[in-house]
Amino acid sequence: MDENMEQMPKQNPEENVAVLRYLQQLYQNQYNAVVSEMNRDVEYIRELNNAQLTLEKSSSISKKNSVMHLGAGIYISANINKIENVMLEIGAGYILEKSVDEAKQFIASRIEKLTSIFNNLVKNRKELEKAIIEVSYRLEALSAG
Repeated sequence: MDENMEQMPKQNPEENVAVLRYLQQLYQNQYNAVVSEMNRDVEYIRELNNAQLTLEKSSSISKKNSVMHLGAGIYISANINKIENVMLEIGAGYILEKSVDEAKQFIASRIEKLTSIFNNLVKNRKELEKAIIEVSYRLEALSAG
């Protein structure tokens, strides 16, 4: 990101201010996109952790009445006899049927991948924060000079 600022041609101060304001807006937009993606990832990891916890307790909910969430704030009462298989959405509208143990492994794998992606987003966010601060300092220096 700093290479963009270092590659700026020597221009008059007004042109430099315009370029720096453009970079500042660009970095801010990228920062906002990264933060939004991080928030989505945190929510999805939370959902996966809840699903994993439910599967861990699946033997204790067998043969009991349960309230099941259908989505959009809608619930139904259901009697669960035995949980043998789980339906997993794998993307693009595809669903796979897996055993409880396979589902637990699948969820753990997804959590691991998402955590890695999240950690990379944290690094990107920090780089963007530094770039935004650097541009702000340069803008202040041009305004003062």
